[in-house]
Amino acid sequence: MDKPTTRMSSTIFGLGSGITEEDCTITGSRLPTNLQVLRCLMYHLQEGVRINRTKWESAKIVLAKITVFYEKANIPMISERKACEKMIKLLDDNAKLRAIPCKRRETPSSLNKVKQMEDFLTKTFAIWPVNVETLMKNAEDLHF
Repeated sequence: MDKPTTRMSSTIFGLGSGITEEDCTITGSRLPTNLQVLRCLMYHLQEGVRINRTKWESAKIVLAKITVFYEKANIPMISERKACEKMIKLLDDNAKLRAIPCKRRETPSSLNKVKQMEDFLTKTFAIWPVNVETLMKNAEDLHF
């Protein structure tokens, strides 16, 4: 018999509320943030367990959702392989944070790591090349 879940039991350390179906899609009018990408990737990994989907396959699904935003903004992107590696690294970094034992989560160093991760998660998930300014031809796109 499964234990009933509560709001407190479904929270994820460092991310807040648990992963839901709403995290399946990335919405908004701006480029996606690291948090949106991470939550979407975690959702697809969680759903992929049923059909034996790998991290790489889940990252490709999320990349397809991110690509729409970059195409609309007319921003060139790095290769699929590098973008998927970046997503998996984001997932692994978050897993290291969640691996901190419950007894040590209130220490100053742990709180500092959580704060750094929260700041990082609010930033745009950057999958554009280093020399993006030279690759973009339209001045309006460059200001975006």
